[in-house]
Amino acid sequence: MAQIYTEGLFVGAAFGCLALVRRKQWIGAGLLAALATWTRAAGVALIIPLALVWLQEFDGKRVDRTLVVRSLAVIMRSPRTWYGVFSAWGQAFSLVERI
Repeated sequence: MAQIYTEGLFVGAAFGCLALVRRKQWIGAGLLAALATWTRAAGVALIIPLALVWLQEFDGKRVDRTLVVRSLAVIMRSPRTWYGVFSAWGQAFSLVERI
């Protein structure tokens, strides 16, 4: 009776990420994408809408280089990094599954 279900957390984080992308709040969207990826491996797919909207936003505009670097760091690294953290800690979670 002590099972953990992550579907609700994943759906909330994924939709929250997409809502923040629509509002152009990149850091919050990246953090929610990381949380979604941490709860479910399918969260990695959030890179696609993040990258598409980001490219549409900055296409053809002259942009400050630090903004581009920060945005890319949040969008591209967060889900992948948190998935790596989850995978590394996966052995500890397997103990809970065996019990």
